[in-house]
Amino acid sequence: MNLNLPLPVGTLLWYYGAVFISLLAVYAVGWVIKALFVKIKEPVSAFSILTCSVLGLTFIVTIYSLIMTKGLTVNWMLVALALLYVYYYRKNGKTSAVVSHIQPHSTSVWKYVCILLTINALFFCYFMSLIIDFGHGMFQKYHFDFDYYAKLSQYLNLGYENGYYLVYNFAKYIPPTPYHYFELWTNAIIYKAFGLNAVVSYMVSLPLFFTSLIFLAFLAIIEIRKKPTFVYILLAFVLLLMVDIIPYLHSLFPIIRGGAGGVFFPKLQPVFLFSITAMLCFLSQKRTEAYFLLLAIPVINLLPIIGVWGTIGVLLLWDIYRNHKIRWQYWTPYLVVGLDNIQ
Repeated sequence: MNLNLPLPVGTLLWYYGAVFISLLAVYAVGWVIKALFVKIKEPVSAFSILTCSVLGLTFIVTIYSLIMTKGLTVNWMLVALALLYVYYYRKNGKTSAVVSHIQPHSTSVWKYVCILLTINALFFCYFMSLIIDFGHGMFQKYHFDFDYYAKLSQYLNLGYENGYYLVYNFAKYIPPTPYHYFELWTNAIIYKAFGLNAVVSYMVSLPLFFTSLIFLAFLAIIEIRKKPTFVYILLAFVLLLMVDIIPYLHSLFPIIRGGAGGVFFPKLQPVFLFSITAMLCFLSQKRTEAYFLLLAIPVINLLPIIGVWGTIGVLLLWDIYRNHKIRWQYWTPYLVVGLDNIQ
């Protein structure tokens, strides 16, 4: 069987290389921030790489969006959360930075590099197979949403963080409104930095980037109890695949319905990433970090705002009822992001 490609092999592989370079960049930025701020040297593990990468990615996306839009971005809420975290972090005597009693099994950083290179190669082939018709050597038709999100990424790089500009054709000023801009800003950075096609980047490089971090999160869960051997690495890979297994089962057995909401869908991947990272922080006794990560979820994607902030609000009210006092270290960031979003 002949495989006909719409672009040279080197051009297509650049979409793979761009992801790996991006992963190294966000990890390096996050590591520097933690080294300067926390001043605690953590052993190399999937958990430490994951937290550094999430921190570095959030920092890069926030700063880039502030620069490109000249401050007209919803990511100011992430800045507010960061400042509040720093305030309470210092006020509490840096207690949340104490290494917890749960110590993940660590290994060499080069082992994780090799793991990600291998796993990413498999997922890269999968994502490419979704957009390329190898029989005719051309790109397949794709859903309108992907074209819209790619165009929106391009508008972000022009400094306009609002999808309504595509509707009104810049006929009037429209203030920033919450959406799922986090992954769109990530795509805007990746495709511009590496000279990629915005649509192909959104459909290949972007999901590959987030899938890599989500895979690290699954591996970090396993590492809480077990050392990352080949068997457990394979288990993490299988678990990631099984998250979205129901749609495949539905194609075989129509009576089976449902799904996880698309763990490989770029729009939802940051939600999965922040949720799992928050859970890992909670298990590692870093509850303040977990709480702020949860508060950030509706900022990076508006879709789960009721489920996330609504649940947090109910729990905060229950905390008042149970303890007969208001713990402002939890209420203040909640009210700040909530009121800012209403405005």
